[in-house]
Amino acid sequence: RSGPAIVVFFVSLLTTFAMEQQCPSDSAVIGRAPQCEGCPGQAYCQAAGGEDPDQKAIDIRMGAVKHKLLVVSGKGGVGKSSVAANLSMMLASAGNKVQTEAVNTHTHT
Repeated sequence: RSGPAIVVFFVSLLTTFAMEQQCPSDSAVIGRAPQCEGCPGQAYCQAAGGEDPDQKAIDIRMGAVKHKLLVVSGKGGVGKSSVAANLSMMLASAGNKVQTEAVNTHTHT
């Protein structure tokens, strides 16, 4: 069985820490830089050394999906779920194979 041709994600960003604090992109200092102090994801970054152990599997699976759509807002209660559901239904009714996923981020991205 093949996977969906389109995946619609609705994303809740539960913190804006990364935007406010300028998270480092250098893996040598991720989780250890001064701007990491107080970040709710600091321990994760330190333990992972800046690398997500699941990233390779995610890349393989997402590589098989032809189109990825994001419905994103930094605020709750604005209708992300409704927009994603209606968009998914419209795409599916047009004959596309669609999957809808909810994503909640609790730390920096």
